[in-house]
Amino acid sequence: MALCVSCSQKKSPDLELELSVKPASRPGAYTVSGTSNLPDQSQIAVAAIRYLRPTQQPLFGSNPLGTYSILDRQVVEVNEQGQWQARLNLWEVAPDGRLQEAWQINQSQGRFSVSPNNSVSFLATYEPYGHLGRAEEQQPQIPEMEGDLVRFNNDGQ
Repeated sequence: MALCVSCSQKKSPDLELELSVKPASRPGAYTVSGTSNLPDQSQIAVAAIRYLRPTQQPLFGSNPLGTYSILDRQVVEVNEQGQWQARLNLWEVAPDGRLQEAWQINQSQGRFSVSPNNSVSFLATYEPYGHLGRAEEQQPQIPEMEGDLVRFNNDGQ
């Protein structure tokens, strides 16, 4: 008598995440919206970043595309219709009252010198394990990033 058993892994559906960026009514503000096939209440981190090139030789090895400024970041939830929306403000009020991006404020204070990319990149990322099994009140708060220059590696650390 022979017994043959086999199993096959069920293929996961492909993730769909669409992104649209529109200027808001005031300068420096943008509405970033989109659709997804993610489950209801899935969390998406939406960010606006500007890549920066150091104008001086860095003290340590650096990837020229690895230096950037996070201009704004917001975590949003996918609704029942698969839609999500974030409002991002790229400018902050500088000590002299002018509206500037965070990297410009630090640069004007003489902390570091960079040359900005001409465009801003908008990103939407999903952390599949970020909300499973957690109640709303147990969600960790994302700390505000502070400092002259914040860097992240490819793993987001």
